[in-house]
Amino acid sequence: MGARSFRPPSAVDPSLSDADLPMEVFADDIPGGPVVLLHGLLETNALWRPIISRQQPLPQPTVALPLPGHSASCTSARTAAMLRDQRFLDIYARRLDAAFPTGRWRLVGHSTGGLVALQLARRYPERVRDILLVGSLFSGGIASARSLHARLTALPGFGHLAVSLLWRYALESPENFQRWGAMVQSGSRGAAPLPDEMRAELSCCNPLALRLMLNWVRGQSMRQELPLVSCPVTSVVGTKDPVVPPEHQIALLQALPNARALLMETGHLPFYEAPDQFDDMFQRWLIGPRVERVLGTSS
Repeated sequence: MGARSFRPPSAVDPSLSDADLPMEVFADDIPGGPVVLLHGLLETNALWRPIISRQQPLPQPTVALPLPGHSASCTSARTAAMLRDQRFLDIYARRLDAAFPTGRWRLVGHSTGGLVALQLARRYPERVRDILLVGSLFSGGIASARSLHARLTALPGFGHLAVSLLWRYALESPENFQRWGAMVQSGSRGAAPLPDEMRAELSCCNPLALRLMLNWVRGQSMRQELPLVSCPVTSVVGTKDPVVPPEHQIALLQALPNARALLMETGHLPFYEAPDQFDDMFQRWLIGPRVERVLGTSS
């Protein structure tokens, strides 16, 4: 894959509405560049609320932005338009520059949100200070190969029906949603509960828009571009992650020029499965020094 021709925020298609990517603000009255939270596939900004509530007071401005298709207002047509040429990245940049005209962004991405954070850093390298990845992937094809529901939804004709049926089951009750969440955890500590707010928000999303996003993820790969992401990257790797293989996450870091790994004995949701350990790491990342230029590990 060759170098992309990047577009400035001013080139964003004016028909794409900022309202389709609603920015949730946790703190905006603090000097400095923002911490920008990017959730994963089939998640919403509700993922971050329990985590951020444990970090008060926040040392920096903090906001969350959703993936395309993951808000009630985002139709399948708008989702498709945002995904074309990754235009949603330019919308993110436009919104962040408008809200925080000074200071560089500090990106936090979970799972697919980590892939998006890396793409945003590649597209706007001068605007990104550093990145914290959690259970991140760099190739959608590699990660989704482990997921049965991802393979089912890719089947021609059956895919849309599979998304609708699986999603209807997962969202029809709090109990089903917690079972869905337990599938991505390690199970060694017992399943940690997910915020029911996330179930309510996902219930309002368009299933076809979600499938478009899933298909987009499956087609992404940053294998050739990772060496060009020069900002410091810290990655929290769940050693028992059933969604994104730990070896995939380590390979991601080995391809980056300025990265380190922090290992946790959890599944795909370390901030819920081991909150005390995650919070300690997150606080140190928020206020600590920039990471080393070598790949290191710590437990």
